[in-house]
Amino acid sequence: MNQYTLDKLLRTVTDSEREYLKGNFKDYGKVYKTREIDGRKVLYFSIEDLDPTALVTAKKHSRFQSFPEHCHSCIELNYMYSGQCVQHINGKRYVLQEGQTLLLNYDTVHRIQPLGQDDIMLVLNIRKDYLTGNFFDRFSAESIVTSFFLDSLNDQVAHQDFLIFQSQHSRRLHTFIREFMCEWYSPSIVSADIISSLLTLILSEIINVYKSDMDHRDNAPQHRLIAAVLHHIETHYETCTLTDTAARFGLNSNYLSNLLKKHTGSSYWDLVTSQRIHVAKRLLRNTAMSVTDISNKVGYQNISFFYQKFQQQVGCLPGEYRQVQASTPAP
Repeated sequence: MNQYTLDKLLRTVTDSEREYLKGNFKDYGKVYKTREIDGRKVLYFSIEDLDPTALVTAKKHSRFQSFPEHCHSCIELNYMYSGQCVQHINGKRYVLQEGQTLLLNYDTVHRIQPLGQDDIMLVLNIRKDYLTGNFFDRFSAESIVTSFFLDSLNDQVAHQDFLIFQSQHSRRLHTFIREFMCEWYSPSIVSADIISSLLTLILSEIINVYKSDMDHRDNAPQHRLIAAVLHHIETHYETCTLTDTAARFGLNSNYLSNLLKKHTGSSYWDLVTSQRIHVAKRLLRNTAMSVTDISNKVGYQNISFFYQKFQQQVGCLPGEYRQVQASTPAP
């Protein structure tokens, strides 16, 4: 399947949609489970009921019929492929415009007004333990900046139940989503790997969109400052110090230390150590450099201190880590 045939498929009126156009609406209450949320019963959809082994499912949301209040056992990602969609989330009305993305936390109650002919919304349901577990390590383990934005995103979704991303100008997200749906509807022999990789790209680009949006918000100066400091640590981890970093940003050292602890949960030197060990792990995996040379490369002249910090962060010694990585098949 290519993107032309995908577009044609998404716009084709399905059998269910044809019935809705005739006024033969589905009584969802007779088909699906319910559960009590905040004292009232709502429809409840479980990804496990669709496929007990599924990490992610995808579909086009049916047009021409309203969808009553419901919630999911999983994280739900709505992408507005075409047109717009009106949703009521926790009782408040929101309009998702073409190209925008909505990320809904599990158990978040929402209802959807009928979509029109040209309103195409794609829905990805992602198992919550997949999203919050080792999955994110695939693209955030080497970056304390990305980890910071990821933690911020997760924190906002957890406390607000949802986030709408201004992704309408993201060419890459539109491309990744379309490629994902092409693979979903017409799977190849390595479909599971392709689906997983494209999901990584989709979520990575959403973080880029989120970061860009935060960079332009007037009410988030501390957020931008923290991101800038983390970027400085990422690029100067070998030699940076708290005093020099604070001076670079015109701050008092104690103030910067407390600010980092408040917003990241880690001290300045914990962040520096994390970045050094991230880089050391990459060098151990991908080069034949000696452990001593790697220690010096990442800023540790004392090899014993490097061994100590590496074992604290990783749970094993550098040589053991290299050996395990060499014997582990690539994903």
